[in-house]
Parts: sequence; C-alpha cells; structure tokens
Amino acid sequence: MKYYLNLLSKKDSLRGFTVSGILVIDEAAYISDEVYEILTPIADVWNAPILIISTPRFREGFFYECFKKGFDGNFSKYYQSFD
Repeated sequence: MKYYLNLLSKKDSLRGFTVSGILVIDEAAYISDEVYEILTPIADVWNAPILIISTPRFREGFFYECFKKGFDGNFSKYYQSFD
C-alpha cells in the first residue's frame, strides 16, 4: 500500500494521479473549488471514496455544499466535539 502526501496549494502537482483506495482531504473548508475540480476526477477513475474532513467555517464553496447535502440523506455526515 502506498501513501502520498501532497500540498493542495500547488495545483499542478495534483494532475496525473489516480486514487484506487480512499482520498482523504483534511481541513477541506480551506481548499479552493478549483482544487476540488482537479481532485474529483482523480478519485472517479477507480470509483474511490472521498473522505472530506473539516468544519463548515465558511458558508460558500464546494465543502459547504457537501456539508449541506449531508442533511438530505445522500451523504454521510459525522460530528465529533473535542470539548
């Protein structure tokens, strides 16, 4: 099994990869919509699941739209407080 860590701030370094396992995106609220447009096809090649982790700090963008979809039953949403 191979693990890759990539900086999402360098968009061109993401191109050309595919994911056959699971794609984990941490601090997803801070990632631009342009990066999601690159990442989605990367996971789609092998139908890999995408785990998107963050808090809905901003009320716009790809992550916030996914967060809202968690209420309609087509997505899974989990909440964990560290208080």
